[in-house]
Amino acid sequence: MRAQVLCDMTEEADNLVATLADANGLALPPDAVRAALPGGSGHEQIHFHGAGAAFPAPPHAVWFLRQMRRWGWLTDEVRIVAAARAVYRPDLFSLAARMEDLFIPAAAARNITVPGAIGAEIASGSDMPEF
Repeated sequence: MRAQVLCDMTEEADNLVATLADANGLALPPDAVRAALPGGSGHEQIHFHGAGAAFPAPPHAVWFLRQMRRWGWLTDEVRIVAAARAVYRPDLFSLAARMEDLFIPAAAARNITVPGAIGAEIASGSDMPEF
């Protein structure tokens, strides 16, 4: 989590660009990476921790799992909502954030939505019908 916070800091952008552009790593184009990072020139910037980016919202998991099923990567036997609840654990994330003295605004976490996903209470994952 602390690394995610650092990656959101404009003053760390050059270090992050160097890491992501390293030829022995991902070898991403440096100019494109810099433009997408906080403080960059891109139309949108990537968030790693802020704006709820790191929060494990169960509706996000449902969306990803539904796409996996759509493309044939997930069988019909897999219960999507049960898997989402088992893997995307807002309770553990919140506990870890508190242990690291990182603030996660509850209002931001509750208001995470995914287009085409199920509108549900994020914190508990309640009211998500099974697929």
